[in-house]
Amino acid sequence: MNGYVPLLVGLALVASAPLPLAAAEVGPRTVTASGSGEVRSAPDQATVTLGVSARAPTIAEARARVNKGVPTLLNLARDLKVADSSVRSTELAVNPEYGWDEKRTVQHLVGYRFERRIVVDMKDIEHLGELLEKSVSLGANILNEPELDSSHRKDLERQALALAVADARRNAEVLAIAGGGTVGPAREISMAGTQAPRERAIYAAAPMLNMAPGQAPATYRVGELAFSAAVEATFDLLPAAAAH
Repeated sequence: MNGYVPLLVGLALVASAPLPLAAAEVGPRTVTASGSGEVRSAPDQATVTLGVSARAPTIAEARARVNKGVPTLLNLARDLKVADSSVRSTELAVNPEYGWDEKRTVQHLVGYRFERRIVVDMKDIEHLGELLEKSVSLGANILNEPELDSSHRKDLERQALALAVADARRNAEVLAIAGGGTVGPAREISMAGTQAPRERAIYAAAPMLNMAPGQAPATYRVGELAFSAAVEATFDLLPAAAAH
């Protein structure tokens, strides 16, 4: 029985000996770069907010003045071939206005300001200048800058994205070459976002008071919209090709 002990101990020592460590796996070499792209296009749509505001001692009087002018603006939109479904006329606001009594050192009510706004979505901006000019002639005293847009926005944003990816690859190539390598296929591309069109309301206006009745506002000029996109991309970093 005692003759078997050394053999058992030897087996135990062999079994408990650490195995050789495997070579650590080396992850893929990559290079990451950002890129941006921009596409410019002329707008073909516009959203115009206009309206009428009046101040009077009573709400009823102020409302009557405003409601007298709003129908003329709605008729103007119809005359310019804007569909009723593209006109929203439900925005209104009523605000009391106060004055200061110096003798009594208190505020006192002097009247009310009543206003209604109309939002016109123009699918064709051919008559944009005419809408702006004629609305003022018809009594609109609220007129915001037009918000210009394109019916091809999605396609233009995608074009900007494609340019951004190409720009990211070029930036990655500069980094790779500087480090003695070259760029392989993309491993990951993430969209940092697309920006709302810039220069949304560029136009030149003719002096409103000098325009003869019925004269076309030919001096209105819309600018181009800029659709921008940004991405971040990771590419394989490969060894530079050996020179022959």
